[in-house]
Amino acid sequence: MTEGQGNRASTGLVTMVVRGGCKVRVDGQVVDCIAQNASRSAGEPELAVGDEVTLMHPSGGLYLLESVLPRRTSLSKADPRRPDLEQVIAANIDLAVLVVTITEPSLRISLVDRFLVASRISGVTPLICVNKIDLLRNEENSPELSCLLAYNEMGVEVVVCSVVTGRGIDRLAQMLQGKRSVLIGQKGVGKTSLIDALFRDAELSAAQPQKGRARGRSATMQAILLQPKPGIEVIDTSGLRDFGIRRMTAQELQEHFPEFRVCASGCERRDCTHTSELNCAVKRAVHDKSIRRSRYESYLQLLGEDNPKNDKSAVCKRGQKSSLTTSTIDAEGPFRCANCGEHVGTENAGTHHRNHCPNCLYSLHLDNRPGDRSAHCGGLMEPIAVWVRHGGEWALIHRCKECGALSSNRIAADDNEILLLSLAVRPLSSPPFPLNRLKDLLKRG
Repeated sequence: MTEGQGNRASTGLVTMVVRGGCKVRVDGQVVDCIAQNASRSAGEPELAVGDEVTLMHPSGGLYLLESVLPRRTSLSKADPRRPDLEQVIAANIDLAVLVVTITEPSLRISLVDRFLVASRISGVTPLICVNKIDLLRNEENSPELSCLLAYNEMGVEVVVCSVVTGRGIDRLAQMLQGKRSVLIGQKGVGKTSLIDALFRDAELSAAQPQKGRARGRSATMQAILLQPKPGIEVIDTSGLRDFGIRRMTAQELQEHFPEFRVCASGCERRDCTHTSELNCAVKRAVHDKSIRRSRYESYLQLLGEDNPKNDKSAVCKRGQKSSLTTSTIDAEGPFRCANCGEHVGTENAGTHHRNHCPNCLYSLHLDNRPGDRSAHCGGLMEPIAVWVRHGGEWALIHRCKECGALSSNRIAADDNEILLLSLAVRPLSSPPFPLNRLKDLLKRG
């Protein structure tokens, strides 16, 4: 601490951000600070819990925020209103703990993968805490728990906890020792209850969370830094509704899926995006279960939602399906069929948009609804039948050869007529009843 011209300059740690200022821990005490004219340049992220700051304390006056010191780490998520901006969840942290539950609320595995990507970007060590395990009736046969425990194979610590039984609480406390950590998760997963269980006998050195919480309801209205005992600092946060990730190219995103790198060298194309390319080693690994399908789906979901080239608004115009269902190139141009290898143009299609190859009638399984990018199985969609839609429009029925999903696409004017005819008469080759019964039916008619 220095003195000069009646002012005292101090450094402190932000424990809570409030309107017009913040609470700062200075020399072991938490003081109110006014953030008037703080020296943050335009475009710099807003003040966050965990920020180290310098303060001015005029004699007999309030503490004034002078500057925010450079951050060594920061865990962020994309602003839901402006994806080009980031919201800092916590600054200068060593460990990020994602608290999840199998039930109450239900597990969102995509949230786990987004959290891991954000942690890798920020350089913060991730940890997954599975809370409320006492509510799970059969752990051994729980696919959700097995999926979470599999993250151990990726080097991510997974701790299974229960506030009710005390299971895993001591191990979690050991993981937090000597670190500044942030706890994040959906509303109702029990982050604040975990903190109470971890440090039941400790006196928290920041403002206490509200007491008398109802079961399953969020107790924390905003982020708050707590120091329950020496050597441990925990930032408790409000419930997450979303966890957007900044926009990345396919190559950038793959860096955050280390299991892809193991087999990506076997892809035919060096710049393979692992979506609709031919001879993709990553898709083969998903099919062979060497890579978990949930991880692959998370990758494709992130790529489809956050990559400008795959933006929904760009590939789903006027309710049309993205031609990525058959194309390995762009949304409106020619493509090479993933089944027969023929180069196909869109000039003969009525809407200048293709959903299947007119030569072999095959498609690719990439979306369930137009443009939703949620399935991304990547399997070949085999034409299995034709039918007449309401209004007299003819359509093809496709079935995915990998996952068995069905879809329907209307027939184009230049579709292979011989193949269409063979599909139409296929039921006659193996009808569900003997054909000689038709004679009796005709006689009765």
